[in-house]
Amino acid sequence: MTKQEKKEYAAKVRSFLDSIGAVRKPDYSDGCYEIETIAGKLTIKIMDELDMSARIDAWLACRFADVAAVNKISLGGCLNQFSGKWNWEPDQFEWFKEEVLYLIEMEVSDTIPGSAECRSAL
Repeated sequence: MTKQEKKEYAAKVRSFLDSIGAVRKPDYSDGCYEIETIAGKLTIKIMDELDMSARIDAWLACRFADVAAVNKISLGGCLNQFSGKWNWEPDQFEWFKEEVLYLIEMEVSDTIPGSAECRSAL
């Protein structure tokens, strides 16, 4: 991913998170947010240039504060049931958006391929 692509990706994520009422955490970088969900508080950090040791150079590092609560719901994506980590790569952004909308109980479209199947398989 080029530096420009990373900037565009981060801007797209920020725009989405701002639009749904996620709160920027002032004591962190510009790319750290929190939002209340049906599974408790979710922290979302945009990792675009902060961790150069990662195997990909841009991703969303997400973590649920209440691991027990998130394990009680059916959720798509790659959730670590022990730590509450729920990370997303750039090519999964549309799926990520649908899952977050589900978590904050907003209207969710069924147009994202695979998300309904993943949720029902869990």
